[in-house]
Amino acid sequence: MGVNRCRTYSADGRRLYRFGLENDDDDVFLRYEGSGPVLQNDLKIDAVHSSRDFIWLENGVVLIPKNDFEHQKAFVEYLMQEGAKGPP
Repeated sequence: MGVNRCRTYSADGRRLYRFGLENDDDDVFLRYEGSGPVLQNDLKIDAVHSSRDFIWLENGVVLIPKNDFEHQKAFVEYLMQEGAKGPP
């Protein structure tokens, strides 16, 4: 389909949902910068900097859910400004 679909889970295996979207199905995630899907070999999650609302990959790419893109993009930008994580 040419998209990245992501589900997030807690360390004990429970499915994590974004606030207010507890019944959300698999979601399409888009790149914070750039376009197109990330290749499967590059989908290596940086677990320290990821959350249920965005996924930071080891290669610096950030994936954000399409259905909450603008809100989560603003939060990722805030994190970068605060030095919590460098730019992708």
